[in-house]
Amino acid sequence: MIRGDNITSCASWKQEPETDTEKKHSSALLPARWTADNATTIHCHKNAAGIALTARNVSASTNLKDVLADLIPKEQSRVKNFRQQYGKTTIGQITVDMVYGGMRGMKGLVYETSVLDPDEGIRFRGYSIPECQQLLPKAVGGEEPLPEGLFWLLVTGQVPTVDQVNWLSKEWAKRAALPSHVVTMLDNFPTNLHPMSQFSAAVTALNSESNFARAYSEGVHKSKYWEFVYEDSMNLIAKLPCVAAKIYRNLYREGSSIGAIDSNLDWSHNFTNMLGYNDPQFTELMRLYLTIHSDHEGGNVSAHTSHLVGSALSDPYLSFSAAMNGLAGPLHGLANQEVLVWLTALQKELGGEVSDEKMRDYIWNTLKSGRVVPGYGHAVLRKTDPRYTCQREFALKHLPNDAMFKMVSQLYKIVLNVLLEQGKAKNPWPNVDAHSGVLLQYYSMTEMNYYTVLFGVSRALGVLAQLIWSRALGFPLERPKSMSTDGLMTLRRGLREESETVRSGDEPERTHGNAWLWTDPRYTCQREFALKHLPNDAMFKMVSQLYKIVLNVLLEQGKAKNPWPNVDAHSGVLLQYYSMTEMNYYTVLVGVSWALGVLAQLIWSRALGFPLEHPKSINTDGLMTLIGAKSA
Repeated sequence: MIRGDNITSCASWKQEPETDTEKKHSSALLPARWTADNATTIHCHKNAAGIALTARNVSASTNLKDVLADLIPKEQSRVKNFRQQYGKTTIGQITVDMVYGGMRGMKGLVYETSVLDPDEGIRFRGYSIPECQQLLPKAVGGEEPLPEGLFWLLVTGQVPTVDQVNWLSKEWAKRAALPSHVVTMLDNFPTNLHPMSQFSAAVTALNSESNFARAYSEGVHKSKYWEFVYEDSMNLIAKLPCVAAKIYRNLYREGSSIGAIDSNLDWSHNFTNMLGYNDPQFTELMRLYLTIHSDHEGGNVSAHTSHLVGSALSDPYLSFSAAMNGLAGPLHGLANQEVLVWLTALQKELGGEVSDEKMRDYIWNTLKSGRVVPGYGHAVLRKTDPRYTCQREFALKHLPNDAMFKMVSQLYKIVLNVLLEQGKAKNPWPNVDAHSGVLLQYYSMTEMNYYTVLFGVSRALGVLAQLIWSRALGFPLERPKSMSTDGLMTLRRGLREESETVRSGDEPERTHGNAWLWTDPRYTCQREFALKHLPNDAMFKMVSQLYKIVLNVLLEQGKAKNPWPNVDAHSGVLLQYYSMTEMNYYTVLVGVSWALGVLAQLIWSRALGFPLEHPKSINTDGLMTLIGAKSA
């Protein structure tokens, strides 16, 4: 099924780097906690530039969960020690422009699986895309990395062996079957429902199968959370190609069958078979596509959404579904579709063979009309996106004479100079979306509305790998502090006054941060309602008794920053009194209410032109480097 002949096994790796460039390259690949001495196997070979690439391969087990069970306690200890020593260290400042500007540059979350460098592009656990293309196992006769290998790397930080990737392919094949209610739901969706809406809804419906939700309801200890998140993540990744293929067949192939999973094929090959594409080159393209779209650190909308929703201990199905709703936005996953629409319009207006001068004029007309050139620029990157580059290399190899590819290549030469001349774009280089749609079109997948579903299938590999680690490391509920414009203005005046006070030598008055200093008023108003309408109810009396006792116990314990009751300590009792005893339904009521607030803000967010939100994520190694800490 999978070959590994591009990798030479070195039983004892002690070779020193030969040049300064090689030393720099090798150190970038091996974070401090991974060394040749603690590795049971090190694979090494030379890349095209003659630079030795080293592949971390520490565990011989083919069971991913067993490998994780060995890694997690060590990483938990490392992070715990790091936080104990450096937890109060400042890592940056927040400006008003950052708050209004989508949190750009604001280091706001830890995300372990990938890091995005403005100049180098994405690195998956320290490895660049070209390095992954060389090091990760490939299918027999194939040249592109298998996504299974990338997932293993993201989860463990180790380059997998052929046997480990084979195990993962077979494991996903075993878990791929869809429950009948999800199939029925997909079959009943109207054809005018967008593929991404169908995809998100189906993933949400798969929540019926959640091991984590079941274990949590049964009171599993938090130290075991990661095990159930792992099981859900493995199941979800296994089922996504079936969901995606079912949507494709229903919408574009008259509801024809997706067929059966073949346990002897890899994940991508099964996916393309279910879609109805039998061209081996298209399968190779999917292997590349599903690998490079998998992760792009944690600040982008889909990754951050899954991280945020997962922090509420929503199960992986709900977390990933929320991420897909973010991916469906025009400023995120729909961008490659917009590129194709723009290219098609260009081709229609200018014809097949276009001179550089005419194309340059067309680009300028686009910019002068207030629009952007889709596919160019990125929130973080400051050079050509390496995901664009590897797709361009694929096209040069397999479709060098395709008319649309030639147009993309021509744009590659012209757009950069036009954008530099205009002087507005911080990053005028092409990103991944400038190329991916052209490749799909070449292999006859012309249904542009579907492209983001492919993106979503791939993105699961990254965000679910991180979700496993978020639960393993016990990351808490994510809750940044929001502010209104009036609050920011008041804060600015207060900071100026405090600064003047400090300069005068007086100590400014301190507060207790954002913690409640008294009982939640939402609790109080519900208590007042109960005193008026159900003062003798037994459950209400118990809540009142707890109100008098719990506060003192928590104060005596000394751990809780806020020992006072919140809204949830009372609302259920009122609903029970009025015979609404179906507790699983209560969150629906909260959701109906919550719409009033979030939709009111959404109107103002668009009215004020708030931009794409993209905080900066950083991994633990990056944090250690940033503050000059030694790796534990």
